[in-house]
Amino acid sequence: MDLKIRRPKKAKARTDTLCIKWWKLKEQKGNVLPALLSCLKSSTGCTVEEQWTATADAMKVSAVGVLGRTSPSKTKIEKATWRWNDEVQAAIARKKSEYKRWMRTRRIEDRDAYLVAKRGAKKCVAIAKSQHYKELYDALNTSEGEKLLYRLMKARHRSTTMVTGHLGIIRTANGNILRGSNAVLERWRQYFEQTFNEGFPHPPIPFVKSVQGPVLPVAPAEVSEAIRKMKPNKATVPYDIPADVWKLIGESSAAWLSKFFNRMLAESQTPEVWHMSTTVPVWKGKGDSAVCSSYRPIRLLCHTMKIFERILDARPREIVSTTAYQCGFVKDCGIIDAIHAARLLVERHREKNRSSRITRSREGVRSRQA
Repeated sequence: MDLKIRRPKKAKARTDTLCIKWWKLKEQKGNVLPALLSCLKSSTGCTVEEQWTATADAMKVSAVGVLGRTSPSKTKIEKATWRWNDEVQAAIARKKSEYKRWMRTRRIEDRDAYLVAKRGAKKCVAIAKSQHYKELYDALNTSEGEKLLYRLMKARHRSTTMVTGHLGIIRTANGNILRGSNAVLERWRQYFEQTFNEGFPHPPIPFVKSVQGPVLPVAPAEVSEAIRKMKPNKATVPYDIPADVWKLIGESSAAWLSKFFNRMLAESQTPEVWHMSTTVPVWKGKGDSAVCSSYRPIRLLCHTMKIFERILDARPREIVSTTAYQCGFVKDCGIIDAIHAARLLVERHREKNRSSRITRSREGVRSRQA
């Protein structure tokens, strides 16, 4: 009696996130713009939450109909598609077509045609790969080859440092290793809860007399300026409207958003989705990949809320006077230059074996010899 044991196949990692293909906005501008404009309607007799939900859902449904949506699939595998030429792409397309025909008919002749197309695709890929490496080796023998060699070494080193520890394995505060997905997510929740809610001793905030007066309405020009300052192709909360959509719509989006923001200010309400964010841990590039402190948390927020925040941030900046010496609070004036200036002053006095006192005033950093 023969016993045959079949080893179970290992489950492949798959992505479960569904997202709209917003990166196709520019090439599908003519088709998607009329659909988005039809979603900007003035709603009466509903709350701020209901108006935002209805408008956002209508825009997402319209965008999905034109742009499409990603589906759960395997994680991305680097297949060096950047060196595929037209001949390779045609061979791969032919192989896929023959495979689908064989799966549909299950005939022997279709299977043979698929195997022929498969061998032809492998041959085309091998020829393209050989030609690419030949051109690469020829380029390395030139005077510019040294720079190319260093770029290749840097890319190779960067690929070896890519980690995905936060997806599978992480350590607890005691050093124990967690492997289950639920346990890993719970560990991340505990770590971020402790990090974000940790307080530090600081002097009490002085009480300032409040200025009473009406809140100025938000003008469409303010909204247009805030939208213009938003960077394109930025990640947002899943199922959210990115800033690229408001940029594409143009003046109509500024007019609709100004009315919506004014209604928010009048009713003192904000949509519930604006209170939520998605935290993504990004590895710092050093330390143990299984330790939570080796990652930098990045918060993904609602882009429309960030536009509203830009408007509120720009108003006090117009009436508050700041100097160029307020490092870290003024545009194009960071704290790095001030830190280096202070270090240079300390080093110069240390070389002469003299003590110094550094004071900071409105005119800048001054050094005095003691």
